[in-house]
Amino acid sequence: MSDKNGHRHFSKAYEKLFIQQKVYDLGLYLWPALGKINKEQRFVIVQTLMQEVNEIKKLVFVANKKYSKKDTLRKLDTEIGAFKMDIQWANDLGYLKDPQFEVIANCIIEVGQMVGGWLKSEREKSGTIDADGKEYLCSACGAVITKRISDYSSTHFGRSLCYACQKKVSKK
Repeated sequence: MSDKNGHRHFSKAYEKLFIQQKVYDLGLYLWPALGKINKEQRFVIVQTLMQEVNEIKKLVFVANKKYSKKDTLRKLDTEIGAFKMDIQWANDLGYLKDPQFEVIANCIIEVGQMVGGWLKSEREKSGTIDADGKEYLCSACGAVITKRISDYSSTHFGRSLCYACQKKVSKK
């Protein structure tokens, strides 16, 4: 079974997230572009960039499978940031042509926006952000807390506190 571009897919049961397809397409475009880098610099640059793409691919897959996705999505966001910097670096040093860089940069920016939206969606589901999009944070230690915990601690302690800080305050 293959699609209009000739890409083979395992079966209809193997449904990919749109973000997985974007990362896959990024890898397909990146591999030949990196193959054209001169041999003296190729090993380090190509290895670094492909390791980052593989890590991004793995983290997208893991985030899709996990029940609690926030930590994995944060790692994914960090990895995307590192990849953006390395692609910019490769372009500034002249290893990538400007049209290649534009395609790669636009693709990774789109993936980053998808991850940002996914992370925001996960925060909304967990109840750790308010209607304005601000996270509920413990006023003592800065930990992320839920609305329910924030409401309880505001009522009983006069400020938003996580469980650990509530225990510290109640012992005093």
